[in-house]
Amino acid sequence: MPPLRNMDEMRLFLFDDARGCFGPLTDLRASFELRTGAGLTRWRIEHALGAAPTGLMVPPKLAGVVGQRYALPVNEPLTSAEADAVLLVNGRWPGVVESEAVRRLEAGSMLVQADGQLVAACLSPADAQVLVDARYDPAALPATHANRIEQNLLLERPWDILDQLEASLDKDAAYIDLPAWRGRESHIMLRHGYAFKAARDAVLHPGIAVDTTRGPVYIGEGAVVHSMVTLEGPCYIGSGSTIMPHTSIRANTIIGPVCKVAGEISFCIIHGYSNKAHAGFLGHSLVGQWVNLGADTTVSNLKNTYGTVRMQLTQTRPGEDSGRQFLGPLIGDYVRTAIGTRLTTGACIGTGAMLAMSSFSPRFVAPFSFCTDQRTEPADPPRFFATVEAMLARRQVVLGEAERARIEALMSEAIEGGQV
Repeated sequence: MPPLRNMDEMRLFLFDDARGCFGPLTDLRASFELRTGAGLTRWRIEHALGAAPTGLMVPPKLAGVVGQRYALPVNEPLTSAEADAVLLVNGRWPGVVESEAVRRLEAGSMLVQADGQLVAACLSPADAQVLVDARYDPAALPATHANRIEQNLLLERPWDILDQLEASLDKDAAYIDLPAWRGRESHIMLRHGYAFKAARDAVLHPGIAVDTTRGPVYIGEGAVVHSMVTLEGPCYIGSGSTIMPHTSIRANTIIGPVCKVAGEISFCIIHGYSNKAHAGFLGHSLVGQWVNLGADTTVSNLKNTYGTVRMQLTQTRPGEDSGRQFLGPLIGDYVRTAIGTRLTTGACIGTGAMLAMSSFSPRFVAPFSFCTDQRTEPADPPRFFATVEAMLARRQVVLGEAERARIEALMSEAIEGGQV
């Protein structure tokens, strides 16, 4: 793929315009850090454009946690960019279609989708800063040429990620580079169709059934897949993850890095460092990081009326019709569930919530709430952080100061704002 035009004179910046609503999934991450396929959206944008970003623009509340994760300038003035042109790209663009339209933007032009929202802009640093200050409103630069496309590309809601998941996985296939596995394929019951690729150091136990007739199957570096597992493509198992015995991974499932999963999982994305290590069904769901789903936690992904599913994404927003017949729960970071938990169709479980209920979960669970059959009460901050630190220590990870500060701010907002 040819590089971006005049990339030596151009700098790529990804921005989060905070115009979508993704519920708890963007409490601790920017829009371009959402896992929307085999990798984060940022990863797909970089590959689609053939360039890495030189800076990031995010809402101020996320500057600390984003800056903690990347060795890149965050929210620095674009006027200081040492370049003739700056390419601003919206982090809600999944990088699946219209890559050439973004790649070929001429200096002094913008790409605008059908509803007028900005997808990308190629501008001088001074004009780019004007656009940032105007919260990425193309009307702020009326003299700039706007290329309008007759469709909406930007992700707006969590279910949009599921709507385009198959297309994202198809696009990702060109970007996944795994060193060839050196095991014995005689151990694997392989039904051929698309590609089956496993990293050289992946551990694949005997008796695994792999079906690639509908799409490819990828197994990342250091992943372990135990015996009697079925893998149906397209699916992706992230580096360092473990698939427990007798697990069924069905089509369009993404398991992020360093997860441990079991049971039946279908059409889901698990961001990473999360456990569903026992039996139970997880379908058409989006799961954040550092989530622990207790044994036999099971979800509903289909209403008994077969109608479309509604989901409430925040305490103050009404429920919205997803337009999807199949939609399981949206589960924020650091969520924990007790054994036998039952999550309802289209439930939204806020960041840091704990569910220990014998009945079905509420449709909306406030962040940092402790829910039992008797009552719902706020999480105790010292106990919460002690639990988080113990959980991270099991993966040799230390909670960064910026993330701790962001969690503390979210917790204060939830408790003082009466959400819990």
